[in-house]
Amino acid sequence: LPFEFHFFGQLASSVSVSTNGALYFGYTPQGNDAFSSSAGLKNYPMIAGLWDDLRTDRRPDDGVYMVKPDADRVIFRWQAVTFDTPLPGGGTRGEHPVNFEIELQRDGDIIIRYGEGNDNVWPIVGASGGERESYLVSSHSPENGFLNLGNAPTITFNQPACSYSLNSLTQSVPANSSSGAVAVDAGGSCPWTATSNVSWISIAYGANSIGSSTVTFNVFTNQSPNPRSGTLTIAGQPFTVNQSGVA
Repeated sequence: LPFEFHFFGQLASSVSVSTNGALYFGYTPQGNDAFSSSAGLKNYPMIAGLWDDLRTDRRPDDGVYMVKPDADRVIFRWQAVTFDTPLPGGGTRGEHPVNFEIELQRDGDIIIRYGEGNDNVWPIVGASGGERESYLVSSHSPENGFLNLGNAPTITFNQPACSYSLNSLTQSVPANSSSGAVAVDAGGSCPWTATSNVSWISIAYGANSIGSSTVTFNVFTNQSPNPRSGTLTIAGQPFTVNQSGVA
């Protein structure tokens, strides 16, 4: 990916693309993933744009294309046909053109758009973090039978706006070496960093985190009789450490 993507509390730097209309983050199904289901959606960290039994080897321009309109967006575009699946009682569903795309945005938003075609599809559409609760788009995911998603309504998954707060904005420590901690309250999938702005304070834990967590830091001995103050920047907010001078 051209940027780190916020997905169900994780930062993803890469994605696996399935010709069967899905993107996988992290682990992927073993073998063929052509058989989609709402239960299967819950098993993988994935985005199902039009998860169905598809093929991209029938027409000269078929394939999955990646487009980067700008630095904050990447689009995966499918041009395929449905697999000519045998039907109960005889016959097949036929090979029908499929055209849709999944757009990932740097802020974590997901947009799924549908073009012409998409007849006789039996897809699963939604998003899932794997072990977490999945989001199934029921209007685009028929329980029984085929449907037409030609120029279907666009699906948008919005990342909640991130906000951060610290349980304290300052802490006093003695002149000898010591440690401290500050708790960060953040949304479940909101990333943040912690950095020290002075050489005598180091981040021990929590330099890069997602969601609510705790930052711990170490303070080196102050060998001067004069007290000193230093700051940390935690989730974009200043945190001040006041250290006594040596007696």
